[in-house]
Amino acid sequence: MTVTDEDLERIEALARAATPGPWGWDGQANTYTGVSLVSRTSMVPTVMAFRRRGMGAAEPVFWDRVPGEHPAWSGKMVRARDIVVRERPYRDDVTALDNADARFIAEIGPDTVLALVARIRELEMDVAY
Repeated sequence: MTVTDEDLERIEALARAATPGPWGWDGQANTYTGVSLVSRTSMVPTVMAFRRRGMGAAEPVFWDRVPGEHPAWSGKMVRARDIVVRERPYRDDVTALDNADARFIAEIGPDTVLALVARIRELEMDVAY
């Protein structure tokens, strides 16, 4: 994967829309509340948590912020199934989740990070010579 200027603009937009970081895992392993992905700097620390679904499953829940309002005082936790983007309206095939943090998690995978590292190294080599 080669990182283009358009890729950089898309990545920047995803990062700016997501909950501020750094992010990390937090919680108690042996309690009902479980483990959550949290922001270490935001007043709304939960990025993603999990809710029990039936006897043997769990689904992610995300903080759904109100755009333009302070995240600590606006929004609520929403279940992943309530923010799905379907392949077709009449089918249950999920293609994405309509949430800034979920989009960021899905889009910024190892391939994207490796491509960014490669571009930085390439630019550093250009500057060094």
